[in-house]
Amino acid sequence: MQMPTLTSDMSLSDLRREVRYTLAVTRARSYTASQVAIFEARLKEVAAAEGELATLQDKLEDAQAAIDEADQQLDVFVLDTVPDAREAVGKDTDAPLWKALFGDLRPSEFVRPKLGDELQQLRRWPELLKASSNVALQGRVATCEKLLKAADAAIAGQEAAQTALKVFRGTKVPALLDRVNASRHDLGNLADQQVFTGKLRSEEVDGLFRRFSRNRKVRPETLEQLQADIAETQQQLAEQQRRLKVLQTEREQEQQKAVARAAQEKALQEARAQQAEAAAKIASLESLLKT
Repeated sequence: MQMPTLTSDMSLSDLRREVRYTLAVTRARSYTASQVAIFEARLKEVAAAEGELATLQDKLEDAQAAIDEADQQLDVFVLDTVPDAREAVGKDTDAPLWKALFGDLRPSEFVRPKLGDELQQLRRWPELLKASSNVALQGRVATCEKLLKAADAAIAGQEAAQTALKVFRGTKVPALLDRVNASRHDLGNLADQQVFTGKLRSEEVDGLFRRFSRNRKVRPETLEQLQADIAETQQQLAEQQRRLKVLQTEREQEQQKAVARAAQEKALQEARAQQAEAAAKIASLESLLKT
């Protein structure tokens, strides 16, 4: 009997339709009565897996929202700190304190990475703010430490949600597929046995499993099923777009740093050339004065 093996590239909604189809057939045929309870159990397992997947995806969405919120709060804190920092250094953006806080970046550039380089730099801020002689900056230490703690918690939450989803897709779903395929295999063997013993003709045991092309997914049969597939795909796309945005931001940051460094190196070379020219001129004038 032709019995396609269900593979891990199949969505849970498609898997549910496959199990549901076979369950309906086993209920309709007397010789498969013993298999009805088995496929009812498999259908419940698939439904439970769908519920677990939805819960895990919701947790990942919540974690991403927490990441965005922590980043937003840090951005606001940084930009609110700028006026006090400018006052502390007398608007000298080359001052050591300013450089220690923002490096070679403008504040608007500093806050662009989402909990990336910005967060690493901000980890130094509590000590820098404490060591400052500016009272306003000193008063921002507690808030800074609180926001850093919230950011770390958001990152940990996202990592936990991503890991849980990865484990679910990498272990639980394959195990479920193995059980479903084993039940389908047992059902197929039962049908073949009926034919082998002459109790039924081969035509009478056909149709236990949905017929579908290996290269084509089973088409959704209801509006609700299609909506469920679209929702799952949209969630996966949103996560990919988020990762793409992070990578694009990181690349843009690297390019900006490269441009800034090149400009600084050029300015340094020009300054050295001017210094050498001035030194030569001074030496010439000193020589004239000695004559």
